[in-house]
Amino acid sequence: MTTFDIVGTLNSILFVLCLSGLMTQIRKIILEMKVHNREVTAVLSLNQFSSSYLSFYGFFIFSFLIDDINLFLFWTRFFACVLTLAIIFLIAFDRRNVASISLFIIGILSLILAMFLYHYKDEVDAYAKNAAIGLIVVSTILLIQGGMHQISKIRRDKSVGVLSYAMNFFFFLKDMSNVAFGLVMGFADGWPLIFMGMGSGSIKGAILYQFSWVKKLNKSKVSQFAKIQA
Repeated sequence: MTTFDIVGTLNSILFVLCLSGLMTQIRKIILEMKVHNREVTAVLSLNQFSSSYLSFYGFFIFSFLIDDINLFLFWTRFFACVLTLAIIFLIAFDRRNVASISLFIIGILSLILAMFLYHYKDEVDAYAKNAAIGLIVVSTILLIQGGMHQISKIRRDKSVGVLSYAMNFFFFLKDMSNVAFGLVMGFADGWPLIFMGMGSGSIKGAILYQFSWVKKLNKSKVSQFAKIQA
């Protein structure tokens, strides 16, 4: 096996963990919905999940528009798109507002567009590839902004709600492996992976810290309550 195959396989394995993290998030939302009828997803940032979808979507298109289709990227990003859309659907079902419903519909339409691009990729290759790269750059910026929005919601509510630690941890590992995979691919084709991995990994690391912050905050509240009772 070449270095590319080894790192690509490792990246795919870590991305499978990322997919399992998305499924864990879906499971947490559904379980909570069985207990509470509404406002289950209040702490979840629609901004963050929609920007995550955009980043997966950008790499999904990019994977079949580069010179040789990259199957490592193609299948992992396709399933990531589907699972992230499922989370957006659950948020839309819970909140039932225009923003969440509209984003879910846009996501469905974008997958239909991707099928069109795949079928006619020889005709639209150059334009679509540049558009996909542009989408990756924009989605990275939106991912950072979405992550900051998620952090602000946690800080405001002083709670992580149904946000999954496992999902964010696996995303962080995936981002680090993206950087390594991008380096192995070579800077010419791999720089979008490096750029995305560094940006997304940094904000995911910051979100992971919020779990520790909330835990310490809750311990502090319990300690203060115990002193008052004493």
